Parts: sequence; C-alpha cells; structure tokens
Amino acid sequence: MDQFTDRHDSLKEATRLAVESAGLEGIVDDILTKVVHESIKRYQQKVNVGVEDSVSDLIDFFKQKVTEEIFDSANSWKLANKEKEPIIFPRGCRYAYTCGKSTIFVIEESPKVRTITFEHGERYSLAMPYVIFMAHFNEERFLGLYCGWANSSLETLNDLIYRPLLPNIHNHLLVCRGNRSPEVVGGFSKATELAITEFWSSRFNDDLADRWTERREVSRLLDPTERWVLESEEDMMFMLRLDFGVGKTIQSHIDLLTTHEEEPDEAVFRHLLSDRIDACTKTLFHKILRYFKKTKFEKHSPKDVTENLKDAIIESTGDFTDVIRSLNGEIANLSVDNERKHSFVKAGNFWTDYSS
Repeated sequence: MDQFTDRHDSLKEATRLAVESAGLEGIVDDILTKVVHESIKRYQQKVNVGVEDSVSDLIDFFKQKVTEEIFDSANSWKLANKEKEPIIFPRGCRYAYTCGKSTIFVIEESPKVRTITFEHGERYSLAMPYVIFMAHFNEERFLGLYCGWANSSLETLNDLIYRPLLPNIHNHLLVCRGNRSPEVVGGFSKATELAITEFWSSRFNDDLADRWTERREVSRLLDPTERWVLESEEDMMFMLRLDFGVGKTIQSHIDLLTTHEEEPDEAVFRHLLSDRIDACTKTLFHKILRYFKKTKFEKHSPKDVTENLKDAIIESTGDFTDVIRSLNGEIANLSVDNERKHSFVKAGNFWTDYSS
C-alpha cells in the first residue's frame, strides 16, 4: 500500500510539473516566439523588399525633380560672362558683360582708313583711330549700338573712350540708326556684326553733326575734309596723337547702360531654392507614407500566422502526447502492482486513443 501511495504521489507531482513546464506557459511562449515574432519578422522582410524597390524609384524621381527646380530657379541668376548656353563672341570682342537681363559686348577695331559716304553722295577715305563699339542686348532683343574712339588698344575697363568726330552719334555714344533694329537671328554675334556693318555702310547726314562741324577745334589737320584725306594717305596713325577732348571710361558707359538692371539677391535666391527643395521633400515622404498605408499587415500575414501557429500546435501536442503516454504507462504499472486491491478502468475515447 505504501508503494502504491508513493507511486500515486509521484504521478501527481509529475503531472503538475508537466502542466507547469509544458502546459499553458509553454504554449504562450511558443505562440509568442514561433508565431507572432516569426510572422512579424517575415512581414518586415517583405516590407523591406517593397520599400527598397519603391523608394529607389522615388529617390530617383526626387533627385530629378530637385535638379529641375534648381535649374529653373537659377535661370534668373546669371553671372558675368556666363550664359545659359555657350555663345560665339563677335569678331574683335574684347569684353562681354551680363547684368540682370542685359548683355553687352565691347568690340575693338584697329586703326585703319575707312571710306565714309555722306547723304549727298560725297565719299571720303578717312583715317580712324581705335574704334570701340558696344552692342547692348536685353535678353535676345537688340537695344542699340554705341560707338567711341580711343587713342590706344584697350587694357582695362577704366580706359577712356571719346565721342567720335562723326555725325549721327549721340553725346552718350549711341549710334542713330533710325528704325533699324536687327533681330537676334543666329545669335548675338551675327546681330552685332550686322549692326556694325550697317554703321560703316550707312550714309551720314547732318543729324547730330556738332562734332563733325567742330572737328577743326580738335586739329587743323581734320578740316577741311580734303586735308584729313591727305593726312590719312601720308600717315594714317596720326589720329592716335590727337586730343579728342573729355572722355569717359568704358566702365562708366556700361554702368549707365545697366543702371536700371537688378541682379537677383543671393539671399532671396537661396530662400527660393530652399523652399522648392522642401516642397520636393514633402512630396517624396508623402509618397513613401502612402506606400506604407497601402501595404497593410493583414495583406501579407494571415498565411504566415496560420502556418506558424499550426507548427507550434503540432509541436506542443506532441509534448502533451508524450506526457499522456508516460501517464498511461504509469497507470498500467500501478494496475499490475495493485490488481488484488484495486482495478483501474480506462474511460473515454481520449485514453483509448493513446493506450494502444
């Protein structure tokens, strides 16, 4: 009887330990570790792959959009001597300058004898000093041609140039061209060269002729016109030794032509660029968040959860099967040892299934 009691107590203790160690607590751990954690891990892997594919395209689009915004913003930000596209400078161009929407080319022609035609048909071959032209454009619109004389080749923008001793030139050096205004066909170079060619081939008249009529005050070698022609034949460089009066620097003329131009403020430009990049960034993250909202957990997980849960239940059931088989064996042993005093009867389908 004592032996039976000890076996009974041992069996109860084994059953309790089995329930505590491999029972509910074990099932909870298995479900948490093998089902929930594993399902989340697989879901994260699927999301990572989807994000890598989708965000890669979004980043490429973002970089392209930011680049476009930068160049669009920079269209109004022009630096000196730099255009949106490469250009061919006019022949003899010594200097090119941009300010706001204005572009100015400074062209220098070396001393030579020029044939000048007047309105009534007179033609004179006259020696000229260095002739400096300034062609002024507003974006692609030709605004005007300016003409000045110089005693030497240009070295700096502070060199002086003078109003020519010719008619049809304003005091501020603007050439009177009537209604002619060449379009910029084929670029700045062709328009500039066309304007200069028209200047030398035009018929000079009595308009703005004060410098022409007063040329004797500069030198007796210039008036009458026939004297100027003779001096030109003997030594065309004599013009470089004359004093043409009060001159102005090229820089002062450029400043006058661009006085109303405004260069974009750098701080404003930076602020505008920053705003546009921020807008692109917001669009990027909006698309990323929209991707996550569309990629729902339940879209990927049910199958994973079902499979993981099935595996966990099978494994836990196997553990319980081993416990029940052990209990069944112990009961059989107790039945043999105590068959004279007690009789154990296996009741229910559950024991029948695991007793064979």
